[in-house]
Amino acid sequence: AAPLTICLLDPHHDVRYFPYRGGYYTNRGSHHKIVLPGGLLGYDDFGRALSHEIAHAMVEERAGGLCPIWLNEAIAQVADRSATEGARRRFASSLWPWLNPRELDQAFGANRVDDPGQRVLRAYMQACLIGQWLARRSSNPGERQLGATLDAFTDNGLIKDIWLRIRGYTAADEAIRQVFGLGEEELFQLARPHGGTSADGRS
Repeated sequence: AAPLTICLLDPHHDVRYFPYRGGYYTNRGSHHKIVLPGGLLGYDDFGRALSHEIAHAMVEERAGGLCPIWLNEAIAQVADRSATEGARRRFASSLWPWLNPRELDQAFGANRVDDPGQRVLRAYMQACLIGQWLARRSSNPGERQLGATLDAFTDNGLIKDIWLRIRGYTAADEAIRQVFGLGEEELFQLARPHGGTSADGRS
């Protein structure tokens, strides 16, 4: 594993005008770098933010850089124990649109400074609900299954990769099928909250 560097921003230089960001992660090639707002020190949010960004580093390592943004954020939010009850109700009532995999990936690229429709926030919440759904799908601990999904991104040979692309499978589609037995589109439909029930079908 590559070394991990963690930096704290001076509270006087935190980018307070930049919404929906408690820190950020970058892959520097020779090492992973995490930057967190120094103003979080001493608060519970610091532990959550650190868990979130370390999860991004783990995803990058285990999936070899092939993991789509939506799944990367889904796993990071499972790690930080994000709450989703309010978001679940908004998706179930169609107040918030439920995006397909490609749309969800694109939503994370929205301008966060000028985002009156909270597109980025909705993207994080949808990814979180999907991650929580996946984490409940096995008799094994959920985190273990998610880790196996990341490993599945890099366990194919060249011929199988070519065959999968010819069949129209994305890297995420194949990895999720290998571990959970369903593809991206089916996952998005099953994880979508409906009516008064939770994403796993419980009332």
